[in-house]
Amino acid sequence: MSLSEELFEKTTINRRLELALRDNKNEIINLRTQIDQQSETLKDMESLKSVTEEQDIMKKEMERLFQSSWSVLNSLCSQYYEKDSPKLRQTFVKHIENEIKKLKNPKAQAELEKSVNRYMGGIIAHLREEYKCVKSKDIPFLTLLIAGLSPKTVCLFQDMSLDNFYVKRYRIVKKIEESDNPDKDWVISLIMNSKS
Repeated sequence: MSLSEELFEKTTINRRLELALRDNKNEIINLRTQIDQQSETLKDMESLKSVTEEQDIMKKEMERLFQSSWSVLNSLCSQYYEKDSPKLRQTFVKHIENEIKKLKNPKAQAELEKSVNRYMGGIIAHLREEYKCVKSKDIPFLTLLIAGLSPKTVCLFQDMSLDNFYVKRYRIVKKIEESDNPDKDWVISLIMNSKS
């Protein structure tokens, strides 16, 4: 084999190797792309699993809260029907007042705030962090409103008159309206959505 033939053969082999190398590089790029896509799919699946687990927790908590709210009503109705005399009914009213006092304590209010945050997109934490115009002393009032309690119920928990309730709610809403927060309309809708 002559030198030129040998050189031609080596050049041909070299070109074939370059083409094979280029094909392998393209295949590696395609495999990396597939791996990246599969990694994203796996992340999405993990995220969905996390969301599903959170929804299960929320469902169980909502069921618990729903059932406990009926148990209080059942207990109150049962006690009321057992009271035949005015004196016994007076005792019943005292019992209701004691139950309201229990719900006014800081631990019960903290639990309510925690539940409202959990089930309403972290709204109370958002108010604390993003709305500097809202005073910390107004947070329990807002928590009760956003939880969906009626004005009269809020008044019982806050030891305020109905007139003061409307003045306080108006004052807070006005401050929020004047803020620069982009989601203020949403926050106001939650506050005003109480059973006014």
